[in-house]
Amino acid sequence: MRAAVFLGLVGLACSGGSRPDGGVDAGPMPHCEDIFGDRKTQVCLRWSCDRRSLSEGAWAADAGACEAGELPSEAYDNSLRLVNLYRWLAELPEVTTTSMRDGAAQQCALMMHAAGRVDQMPATTFPCWSQAGAEAARNSIIALTPPVAAVDGHMRTLASRRWLMNTTLGPIGIGGTSGASCHWVSGGMTGASKRFVAWPPDGVVPLDALTQSRVDEAGWTVETFSSSADLSGATIAVRDNGADAPVDVTVLPQNEGSAYAVSFKPRGWTTQAGHEYVVNVVAPAIQANPMVYTVQVVGCP
Repeated sequence: MRAAVFLGLVGLACSGGSRPDGGVDAGPMPHCEDIFGDRKTQVCLRWSCDRRSLSEGAWAADAGACEAGELPSEAYDNSLRLVNLYRWLAELPEVTTTSMRDGAAQQCALMMHAAGRVDQMPATTFPCWSQAGAEAARNSIIALTPPVAAVDGHMRTLASRRWLMNTTLGPIGIGGTSGASCHWVSGGMTGASKRFVAWPPDGVVPLDALTQSRVDEAGWTVETFSSSADLSGATIAVRDNGADAPVDVTVLPQNEGSAYAVSFKPRGWTTQAGHEYVVNVVAPAIQANPMVYTVQVVGCP
């Protein structure tokens, strides 16, 4: 399995010592290789550091000859880093990959690239069909974009977002070409004891993360993972800095990345930096213990 790179990006570095004017610095400053400070500082720095390189690399194989080739290392590292960035913002554990799932996902990406379309159940007549690729297709979220760009795209798609934000996600597989990608996401074995996962998440989040995931257009989401937290019939109330913020609520299909989920879109308002949104989720199954959380949207430098 390839070694994952999460924060190893050099730059934005400051350190303690003497200033040119003869004064003394207050001490070390957080930077990409040493992120510390309050939550806002950490969130903004990690968002900046983890997105400094979004290179897809150069895929050198030939889909016309049904050559899957290898996923460029830049694409692998950067795609995995973005998956884990979004999970870190939601206070979920990072994930790794396996060589088996990576290899199958690469075959899946070749098939989608060759066909120019997405199919999670490809027949044996599908272009460049292989058993490994077909298995990966059944277990992947798929895009007709390379694997780094695909991560932001998946966060804009509610079903795909639910997979990436699943508490049990991982290990995953990443495959990609210049025109398609497959992220193997099913069969997760990671464990995180969270009653629910929201996007935007509880706590501090950069406005740019919400812009990239287009939450106002795609929808905010809350997902749960057990029958005791069934969100059927859910109602949601949002308060924006103390004022009511109306939303349109949709209960999402069950067992698509998470057991239950609900989405809601702002009605007549947009998400803004400097605002705190208190979200209250009520459903018959959680009537005695509603889900309440606060999204603190910040503008990062």
